[in-house]
Amino acid sequence: MKKAILFALLLWASAGLQAQTVFKKCGNLGLGATSAQGIVAGAASLANTMQWGYTEADINGLGGLGTGKAGTFGVAILMPVDELLANATINGVSVPFSSSEPTEVSVFIAAQSDVSTPIVSKAFSGKVKAGYNTIALDEPYALKQGESVYVGYTFTITAASTQTAQYPILIGGSAEKGGLTIMTGGQWDDLSSEGYGNSGLQVLLAGVNLPANNVTLTGFGSVTGLSGREAKCLAAFESTSSNAIKSLTYAVEFQGQTATHDIQTNVSAGFGKKGYFSVPVSLPASAGTYPVKLTLTKVNGVDIKPQSLESTVQCYVPHRNTVVEEFTGTQCHWCPRGWVGMEYLKKTYPHFIGIAVHQYNSSDPMYNVNYANLKWSGAPGCFIDRASEFADPYYGEGYNENIEGDFHYYASQEPSVDIEVSGTFQPAMDKVDAKAKVSFLKDCSKHTIVYVLTADDLTCPAGASATVQSRWQQWNNYSGFQPEEGDFDPTTEIGALGAKFCKGGEYGVSKVSGLVFNDVMVGSSYSSAHLNQASGFPTAATAGETAEHSYTVKLTAGTYAKAALDYEKVYVVAMVLDSNGHIANAAKAKVQIPEGIGTVLSDTSAASSSAPAYDLQGRAATAASHGIVVKDGKKMLVK
Repeated sequence: MKKAILFALLLWASAGLQAQTVFKKCGNLGLGATSAQGIVAGAASLANTMQWGYTEADINGLGGLGTGKAGTFGVAILMPVDELLANATINGVSVPFSSSEPTEVSVFIAAQSDVSTPIVSKAFSGKVKAGYNTIALDEPYALKQGESVYVGYTFTITAASTQTAQYPILIGGSAEKGGLTIMTGGQWDDLSSEGYGNSGLQVLLAGVNLPANNVTLTGFGSVTGLSGREAKCLAAFESTSSNAIKSLTYAVEFQGQTATHDIQTNVSAGFGKKGYFSVPVSLPASAGTYPVKLTLTKVNGVDIKPQSLESTVQCYVPHRNTVVEEFTGTQCHWCPRGWVGMEYLKKTYPHFIGIAVHQYNSSDPMYNVNYANLKWSGAPGCFIDRASEFADPYYGEGYNENIEGDFHYYASQEPSVDIEVSGTFQPAMDKVDAKAKVSFLKDCSKHTIVYVLTADDLTCPAGASATVQSRWQQWNNYSGFQPEEGDFDPTTEIGALGAKFCKGGEYGVSKVSGLVFNDVMVGSSYSSAHLNQASGFPTAATAGETAEHSYTVKLTAGTYAKAALDYEKVYVVAMVLDSNGHIANAAKAKVQIPEGIGTVLSDTSAASSSAPAYDLQGRAATAASHGIVVKDGKKMLVK
């Protein structure tokens, strides 16, 4: 029967609905809240009832599940009766709809053995409204401990001509056993294990005697972190308390030590009101997987029977290098803060790999089109390991305090590969022969490899014309602001660096001359059409396997960048991308002068033969050249 149903999960944009993670028993519905949701006249038995369900009683947390056709349909949830529910009564049911189109709505209670045969039923006599529609039973249904009953509703769609009529069953949360049973064509099917989610219907209960201060620990997540840092495991709990949950006391056992914490919470009274808190753990210096135990001891300052959950913390010594690819340009007025963020990460973290992609303005002397199309949405902007959202290179994702926290997070992710890279210039100094060795730490598929050339210490060459100097000037909107107005805190290292671009600072002018640019992308395995051309990398590998790969990377820096390039400060980066396009790991190495090139002393001019000569900045040598040049495959010192 399931094949005859057109199922589709939707986010109803018109109603502002969105999916959410939920727990099993939820809600506390008093008379005021009940009367606002379309109760039939005279339903006084619903006063001060509580709601029980598999989702929060919030229409904004539900999405649509579709039948795709007209007909009569049913939805039910299975309700186990534990000691908290024993002797309580079901007094009504609240049914959610996204529109007023359903008709012939009726609620029912049935035995677990036969959902199709109601023990109790009641039709809804009012007009259906978008939202929750509440139906009071004629007589309360008494629950007995140990039994389970189906609580559900049926309805008719006369014409599936609109999207809301095609997808009328509202569901939410992660699928739970018993959370979703559906009827089409007169046949009921249990779909609670199919991953669609749980019905949003709510059961209205009376006579529930909840403990005054009571919660249940429902989750304690594992976490991965860097050695020597603090990790935070996320704990989850549900309230089954007649009091609001204002505080919790818990103990955490880790590495033979126990720490006790008191935390403030704000979770309302009732069934299944969910809450979360972070459990801090200081990670050891050695890599490994360590057990951690959480024990809840007090609720609202009152001792409870201790509840414990165990989890693990995976700690590793950082062998991962984290790549920050920045979109920037010299005529970007706000890009000085991007320069600050990248410089701070470069100075602070040895495992940082920066790639500054100058594509904001074509007049930028470092402008280079040969790179991936990363769908930049503004400058300055960046991606971290191609796994982050488009982030600000100073503030980070979502404009946090600064990018450091986001960098820590992505740097703490466990790499699926280990990688080494090396590179050597070809004699003409226009290409780099790159070699990578990749060890697969996990079973991998659809991995690719990318190569990038970066350069440090790029700045306007001495003696350049006024036109060239203007190209190298970094435009700077921060020159009109005091540091605090520019959100730079001079008491922090990163903020002090940013303050240099503000009023009165070292770079506090509208167009900064003499700025030094690092990690500038000067070549890559991407074509000008943004296609990666480094082919031949294994598409699949098993943990423990090693692959070697070679690729020749062309130096694509333009005329102005080459004029400023110091070939002794060029680096090759190799990045392995996983099947999601995220950077699984990366490595960086200084590009070497070709092996076998000797160093000779010469009193003659570098231009004394027809063979081309280059200085170490890549410029063609002339009769006036002096210092070290590359000529005839050798380094020469021209006096």
